[in-house]
Amino acid sequence: RNKLISMCRELEVYLGMVFHKFLSKEVPEKYLDIYLNGNKINPWDPFGKNEPKTKVLSPVKIKFIHNASAEKIFLQPYILPSKDEFSSQEAFKNLSGPSSWNQQQGFYIYRSNRMIQSGGWCGLRTSDEHTKLARIELDFSPILDDFFKINVAKMRVQLPIQIREEIEQAIKPV
Repeated sequence: RNKLISMCRELEVYLGMVFHKFLSKEVPEKYLDIYLNGNKINPWDPFGKNEPKTKVLSPVKIKFIHNASAEKIFLQPYILPSKDEFSSQEAFKNLSGPSSWNQQQGFYIYRSNRMIQSGGWCGLRTSDEHTKLARIELDFSPILDDFFKINVAKMRVQLPIQIREEIEQAIKPV
């Protein structure tokens, strides 16, 4: 019974994370409510947009040519506040994420507003105590699935070799 309760909690966190843009109504005209055992799933925004001290850095658009058309990859870097700058200890704990601060740093990769990857640096750098507050939203279109090597379950992604250097330059200020 305890194991089942724990699994349900993990599923709630997972759904709130993966579909947070839909649950929080960030995607125009694509709202979503998810219930698990009669309980409404709450969104988990990894970027702490509601925290007054979260720093939103300049967005970066990377043009990627695909089948003679230009597609854009969007990067939005955030730096979360230090522990003492959070609005509350509860907010700090919540934003540590399901895997704790060091594991949650890095890229949050989205395909059509659905999170595919939460945290990690995709081999561009290693997790470090000094970058644990850095989180970068990366959005791309399904047209680029082959280049990002999206698997069938839409749960794994790789940064395309063609733009790795450009992405690495873009995240240096973070």
